[in-house]
Amino acid sequence: MSDLSIVFMLLAAAIAMFALGRPRMDVVALLMVVALPLTGIISVQEALAGFSDPNIILIAALFVVGEALVRTGVAQMLGDWLVSRAGRSEARLIVLLMIVVAGKPDPTFVGFEELLAPIRSATTLEGALLERGIEAVCSCRDDLVMVPLENPLPVLPEARAFLRRNEWSKASGLRLGSEVHTREFYRPDLLVVDRSLHRALLLDIKRSVASHKPKVLAELRTRMMAAALVTRDWLERECDAPPVERVEIAIIDGSGDPADHARAIFALSDLDQLIGITGAAKAIEALRHLYAARLREILLPRCRSIAGVAGGSGNQRSDPGTGTTGLDERFDGRDDGSDDAGGVIGGITRNGAGSGKAEATVLRHDARVSVGIASLGGRT
Repeated sequence: MSDLSIVFMLLAAAIAMFALGRPRMDVVALLMVVALPLTGIISVQEALAGFSDPNIILIAALFVVGEALVRTGVAQMLGDWLVSRAGRSEARLIVLLMIVVAGKPDPTFVGFEELLAPIRSATTLEGALLERGIEAVCSCRDDLVMVPLENPLPVLPEARAFLRRNEWSKASGLRLGSEVHTREFYRPDLLVVDRSLHRALLLDIKRSVASHKPKVLAELRTRMMAAALVTRDWLERECDAPPVERVEIAIIDGSGDPADHARAIFALSDLDQLIGITGAAKAIEALRHLYAARLREILLPRCRSIAGVAGGSGNQRSDPGTGTTGLDERFDGRDDGSDDAGGVIGGITRNGAGSGKAEATVLRHDARVSVGIASLGGRT
C-alpha cells in the first residue's frame, strides 16, 4: 500500500471520528500524531515538530479563551441575542455575526463607553451568578448530585418527531438511546440528579425570560424535552451517576415574573420545590441584591463623572485608563478585616446541617460576595 493511500485512510478515519464526536477531538488529534510515525509516513521528529510552531500555541490559547467565554455566559448571551434577532434567516444571521465580530462602536452612546462597559458586563455576570448560585445551593443536600457535562446532550430527530405527536406528560417516561448520530445537541446550564427521588433535572437558567421571543423559548423547550429523552441512557453510558427513573426540565426565570409551567418556565420562587431545599429562592434573591448593591457602587461614580458632577465616590476600583469594568475583581475578604474569608462559600451556605433538613441562607451580607461568585465562575 502506497504512502498516499495510508494518508488518505488516516484522514478519512480522523474525519469520521471528528464527525461522530468519539473519542474527543484532542484524543483524535493525538491518535493521528502517533499513527503517522508508526506507519512510517513521517519520522517521530517531524511529528513532534508541530508543537514548537507558534501557531499551534496560539490555537491552544484560543481554545482556553473560548472556554472562558462559554463558562462566563458571554457566548450563550451573544448567541441567544443573534438567534432572536436573525430569526430563521441565514443571511440576516451572517450579517449580524459580521457586525458583532467587527465590534464597531455604537454612535448613539459616544462618550458613554465607560458607563456601558460595566453595564454590559453586569448582565453577563448576573447570568453566571444565578447559575453558580443555584449550583452552590444544591450542595446543601447530600443526595443532590451535580453532573458535569464534558459534551452536550444529543437531540435526536426521532425525539422531535415523537414530541410533535405527543404531550410531554406522555413522553417523559420514554427512554431513547444516546449513541445515535445526530447533528443537533443541547447543553443545559445545570444537570442535577436527585438520588432520593431517582430523578434528573435539566435546568436552563435565564436572567430574564421576557428578553427572549416566545418562539425562541418554544424551541428551547422542545430541545430540552428531546434531550431529556436520551438523558437516562446518556447518564448510564457516559457518567458515573446514580440511576434515574424520570427526567424533568425547567427554564428558570430570574426576573421575578410569574411562572408558566405549561411552557416549562419556572419562577425563582419555584426553586425550593424544584430542588427540595427550603429557602433556596430567598438565598438567590438575597445574592442578587448584594450583586445589585455592588453594581451601584461601581456605576454611581461613573455617572457622576460623565455628568460632570463633583464629589464622586472614592470606592470605585476600576481604572479608566485600562478600561476594566470593576466587576471582574475577586472577593478575597481582606478589606473588611475578616479573618474567616474561607467561610464564604459562594455567598451561600448550608443551614442546620445534621438536622435532616436542607436549608439555604446567605452567610454574610457583603456586597462583594455575589460579584466574587460571578467573576470566579462559582469557584470556592
